[in-house]
Amino acid sequence: MMNVNGQGGSASWCVVRSDASFNALQTALDYACGAGADCLPLQPDGLCFLPNTIQAHASYAFNSYYQKRARAPGSCEFSGTATIAQTDPSNPPFFPFIPLLSFILIIFLLILCGCVQVMDLACTLLLQGM
Repeated sequence: MMNVNGQGGSASWCVVRSDASFNALQTALDYACGAGADCLPLQPDGLCFLPNTIQAHASYAFNSYYQKRARAPGSCEFSGTATIAQTDPSNPPFFPFIPLLSFILIIFLLILCGCVQVMDLACTLLLQGM
């Protein structure tokens, strides 16, 4: 997730609250995207479409809105569905978000192809991401 450091300020991100309901998040996501958040990466062909969950998409949009407003007070409210995080919620960025079933399928295909070195690398990357 992107972050903009203010003058003398520490890094922060706007993310969804774990207790936010689906309907409240959808309403807030629609608001954020309509009010200036960069939601293009959340489209089906976008870099941040996966994981395709309301929580992931809303967190991305909320943070985009929050950062574009230079982390101004009140820019991470979204009707109580958001909170400010002091640690980067996107670390590690992408590999751990690959669904386990997809990873197992990749390993199975690599075994069938006899691509042992590639399989070893994939396993190493998975273990480093955990």
